[in-house]
Amino acid sequence: MKTIIGKITIDILTSIYQPFWFAILLSIMTMFFYLYVKCPEGAGKGWKAAIWTWIDHFKRDREFRKKYILFFYITMVLFKTLINRDMWMNSLCDVWGVWGIYRYNTVTGQRILTSECIENFSCSCRI
Repeated sequence: MKTIIGKITIDILTSIYQPFWFAILLSIMTMFFYLYVKCPEGAGKGWKAAIWTWIDHFKRDREFRKKYILFFYITMVLFKTLINRDMWMNSLCDVWGVWGIYRYNTVTGQRILTSECIENFSCSCRI
């Protein structure tokens, strides 16, 4: 029982730890560009001024922090779902499923009727 709980805990911690630093760095970089598009008061004054402007906005601007946390969360979700996938020869088929109503069995060469394209479309319409 201890080994099962230990393995589950290790899997959970690993799945959180792997995308964590990637999400933090990508969020900082994205919010850095967002900051200089939205309010470019520190632009063109060098890297030190840019970093201090970013830190100052992060400390005092609540909306900036909310957007940073939102982008961090989105990055974590995307890393676990799309970004960290193993892509094979047909990458679109691996990500979104079958695009047509038939799937071909590579072993027997038989056509199989499927409803994945309809299910994918109906799931995307609900959002």
